[in-house]
Amino acid sequence: FSAMPNAGLPTIVGGRFVYMAIPEYFAQFARRATAEPGVSLVGGCCGTTPDHVRAMRQALNEAGHRLPEEWARALEGRADLEAGRGRAVITVRPRPTQGAPGSGVPPAAGALASPVGTGTAAAFPASSPVPARASVQEAAPVSRFAEKLGRVFVVSVELDPPRGPVTQKLLAGARAVKEAGADVVNVGDSPMAQVRMSSLAAAHLIQQEESLETILHFTTRDRNLMGIQADLLGAHAMGIRHILALTGDPPGLGNYAHASAVYDIDSIGLVRVLTQLNNGVDVAGKSIGQPTRFLVGVALNPSSHDLETEVGRFRRKVEAGAHFAMTQPLFETAPLLRVLDRLGGAPLPILLGVLPLRSYQHAEYLHNEVPGVMIPEGVREAMRKAGESAERVGVEVALQAALDARPYIAGVYVIPSFGRYEQACELVRALQASLAGAVPA
Repeated sequence: FSAMPNAGLPTIVGGRFVYMAIPEYFAQFARRATAEPGVSLVGGCCGTTPDHVRAMRQALNEAGHRLPEEWARALEGRADLEAGRGRAVITVRPRPTQGAPGSGVPPAAGALASPVGTGTAAAFPASSPVPARASVQEAAPVSRFAEKLGRVFVVSVELDPPRGPVTQKLLAGARAVKEAGADVVNVGDSPMAQVRMSSLAAAHLIQQEESLETILHFTTRDRNLMGIQADLLGAHAMGIRHILALTGDPPGLGNYAHASAVYDIDSIGLVRVLTQLNNGVDVAGKSIGQPTRFLVGVALNPSSHDLETEVGRFRRKVEAGAHFAMTQPLFETAPLLRVLDRLGGAPLPILLGVLPLRSYQHAEYLHNEVPGVMIPEGVREAMRKAGESAERVGVEVALQAALDARPYIAGVYVIPSFGRYEQACELVRALQASLAGAVPA
């Protein structure tokens, strides 16, 4: 058997797919893979460079898996050849009329958002004026969460819908985090392009069965412009008032690589659609009767490798009508302070993403293989030293990150790992206890 992984999952930096897993991480993989019986060939696919190959070879040498000298020389030559073919970094070249597949770039001409990084203003169809920013909080609050947001510290927990039709675990998780003190829950929309139950159906069930408000993750990956508006109107009719506008992970990253992505619009375009609906008209400028009252959230990644593009896109989301922001998981305040400095402060209430780590291996995996997640070396080393106490240390690190960031944020959202709601509940209880005993900032 052979084991030849990518160098992590790709992330887009400056219009190119870049693979972030470092050679040392590949060396650890080689040791683990060859420790199990049956694996006799290790290597790497997309993103693998000569440095990755050398690190694996050195790790195998140290483990006693040595190659004959002539094989070693041939291997070095092969690695150099592969590097010359540019497998580590692949340039994305969008077609003239459509974004590159999987890039999250929507169609040009007449779409609701321009390609990422162009710096041009988003263009609505000629029949529809660019909407003014609508504030859904000018009248009575649309929900308990909306009433609290920006006034008191709020706590949310992310729940992923099940992979099948059974919802007992999902509802039990919602019940547990509510009892622990969560104000609201996020419901993912097939994150990492892994097929799951409809986020809309899951959010409705949670609100109906557990009387717990939800923030619906809504991606533009799977729906065309008609379907987007239809689902949003349906969500509003079912009492869902909070939408996190996302472009969505490309299908190529998940378990249905042959599935096609739609991307009629991106997340900026989706914010504009929601603002239109809040103004009482659809994208074509036709009246929908009674305006919707959505509270619109957007993503912000302070750890982005292309911070200039990230900040530019975030500003456009704010201009399009966003009401609050949620960050990728952070483990220290430095990235948040860096992005706030560029923005000149927080233009919207920000919920800081926190993820309680479970183990050193978990930390290394997230840092090297999940786009948008960067875990400081000090945190990873603390997890390594924690040993059997790693889960407790993971909660402590997440709690400290939230408390350190408290002067700059409106709340946090907790991201459980692998559906481990117990650890998320522990963190929520610790947060509530710390906030109750802390002096308000």
